[in-house]
Amino acid sequence: MSISRVLTRGTATLLLASGVAAAQQIVPNPLLTIDQNRVTVIERILTRWGEPLAQSKAALSPEQLRSMLSGLRADHLLAASLAGSLDGLRNALSTGVTSTARGKADSIRPNALGDANDDLVYTPVVPCRILDTRNGTVPPYNAQMVGGSAFAVAANLGSFATQGGSATNCSLPASFSSIAVVLTVLNPNFDAFLAASNSSDFSTLTQAVVMNFSANKGLANTAIIPMDGTVKFYLGLPAQVTTHVIADVVGYFKPPAGTIQPSRILWVAPSGGNYTSIQAAINAAAGQATANNRWLVRIAPGLYTERVTLKDFVDVEGSGWLTTLIAFTASGATLTAGADSELREVLVYNNFSGASPGAIAIGQSSSSATGNTFLRNVVAVADGPVDNTAINVTGGDLDIVFSIVVAADSATQTGVETALSATGATSSVRVFTSALNAASGTTKLSARQASGALVKIANSQMQGSTVGTPLCFNNFDPSTYTLAACP
Repeated sequence: MSISRVLTRGTATLLLASGVAAAQQIVPNPLLTIDQNRVTVIERILTRWGEPLAQSKAALSPEQLRSMLSGLRADHLLAASLAGSLDGLRNALSTGVTSTARGKADSIRPNALGDANDDLVYTPVVPCRILDTRNGTVPPYNAQMVGGSAFAVAANLGSFATQGGSATNCSLPASFSSIAVVLTVLNPNFDAFLAASNSSDFSTLTQAVVMNFSANKGLANTAIIPMDGTVKFYLGLPAQVTTHVIADVVGYFKPPAGTIQPSRILWVAPSGGNYTSIQAAINAAAGQATANNRWLVRIAPGLYTERVTLKDFVDVEGSGWLTTLIAFTASGATLTAGADSELREVLVYNNFSGASPGAIAIGQSSSSATGNTFLRNVVAVADGPVDNTAINVTGGDLDIVFSIVVAADSATQTGVETALSATGATSSVRVFTSALNAASGTTKLSARQASGALVKIANSQMQGSTVGTPLCFNNFDPSTYTLAACP
């Protein structure tokens, strides 16, 4: 993306024709009429196009439009007054504010006032210190940086007490495309450079040099650093160097206001969204979400290979479990529940190879103080080579609605295969209109209740036996599990 274009006000020029002072017929001049009635013309344009333009990609307020119209030459103001469409007005404005002798007006694109695919808008903020290695309280941020090192600073800027920065959010939004930071080095002992990047690969830092500095000479420079899904930036120094580093945020870049999604919604997508990481979006939203101000993280179709932990008051919605897949291969759960949150329209998958509980798609060890998690229209699949537990609850409240929970989906496994396991006196799980299936295994369990846990299952389909007499009601297919174990 390119930085939003700077629109320069055209210089109004009055051309006076010289001639013999003689009686002659006065022919009305439309441009003179426009100038004589400029205020009326501008107000008519505002009445017709002010609101539509404000809602378009340009996101110009009526006041901004009035200021722009006031600076137009009479011929361009006439063209704007005759516009028969929003694109026509945009074209007239673009031509008017950029028209000089340098080129033709038709070289200006109609969308030059704001293009969601091209433009970014810069918003300055009161300088906010996010890093000061002189004032940090926790190593290594309470001493000079050492050559060859790099460290990350979370771009949501929630709190930087351990790094010597402020404990405010620096007036930044939940997401942005780039950040402007003033970086300062103090008392370097060696000629070197400072680099900044949003890459987690330290080897790439030399490609983003912010400044070259000399020994014993402090230096400051402003860097514009793109933010990726991890919303972090990195600083690095070559070997044999020590220096203090200070970082002050001075502004950020976002698409024009008319091109972003409604408030309290963040998009995750492989490209083109607010974030490429689901967890990064959840973390950003959680920093602003409250019980009365819930946020939504929406996930575009795609495969997201990461671990995810839900946060209070942030709901997460995929684009359908056939198209949005969260997958991870490791011990422990791919997704951790327990927050006051609803997860819906996604498939969560784990195929870790390990002893029981083995692969875990969704895990929960407790609930937050504010409430429990809802799984709605979710598919949870644990499909490792041996023991699998699709949903493993060891504490807290969990509701499962209109969902499919499957252990050993490939149907080739041995060992203990469990669709739903709930253990511990604080565990309470309710299943409504869902499917709990153990597709294969030496021991196939649709539901397991142990150590004081409570499991209630209503109007659901179950494949596999049950352990611990969970409470089941009106199940679709009682022939597939042991009736005696599930009255």
